[in-house]
Amino acid sequence: MRPAWLARARGGVQALTDYQAAYAAEAQRARAALARAPQVRSAELVAAAAHVIRVCANALFVYPVAFGTLAGLAVSGWSLDAAMQGLHQVYFAQPAEQQQALLEGIVRAWAILAVMFVAFDMAVLDALAPPRLSPLDRAVDLHMRQWEGRYIAALLQSTFREETHERPGEDR
Repeated sequence: MRPAWLARARGGVQALTDYQAAYAAEAQRARAALARAPQVRSAELVAAAAHVIRVCANALFVYPVAFGTLAGLAVSGWSLDAAMQGLHQVYFAQPAEQQQALLEGIVRAWAILAVMFVAFDMAVLDALAPPRLSPLDRAVDLHMRQWEGRYIAALLQSTFREETHERPGEDR
């Protein structure tokens, strides 16, 4: 919808104001009606659950593995061979009790990192990332695009009728 086009089509600024008022009223009515629709409500719940699952999966499986790998390589001077030798000395050359204690420490560190990344992702990254339209917003947007088409078609039809209607006393 091009508001300048609408303003030129019929009635200038008043038509634009009427259109904006009608658009706002229809958008509010559509949002209220669609918010009660069960398929939109279930889509909202599925979208929220998918977002939480994505954040938790990243926090558990992506971020800690990436940072752990980078930390191990950084400690070994960015040498994969030195990192493997260090891993052998720290883990495999130790008795079973120390290996178990090291694994428990790694699991604790992993859990702490995961909680930190979930909190960071939910608090910061969601604020920085461009917002995704919710299923309700997408449904309202689709409805309003269809409404705009009907509104403009009716406006053009009435404008066309007025322009083609012969006025009394005019010769064609």
